[in-house]
Amino acid sequence: EGGGYALAAAAGFGNNTYRIRFVHINPPTLKVGDVAESGTAVSTYIPSANHVHVTLQENGEFKPADLYFNLYR
Repeated sequence: EGGGYALAAAAGFGNNTYRIRFVHINPPTLKVGDVAESGTAVSTYIPSANHVHVTLQENGEFKPADLYFNLYR
């Protein structure tokens, strides 16, 4: 439902590993192994899908996105 592409990235900080994944986006501008500067736009969402899924992990454990993005203001 919604179609499109998925984009995932990983980063380390201290002893922690963080992963983020976006689903229902247009074709990303990055290829596997590319490194983007912070703040670089790498895709856009698909308006016909009307939503984007965001999945976060810290050291392999799934975390609620609102813990990191403060979505409920």
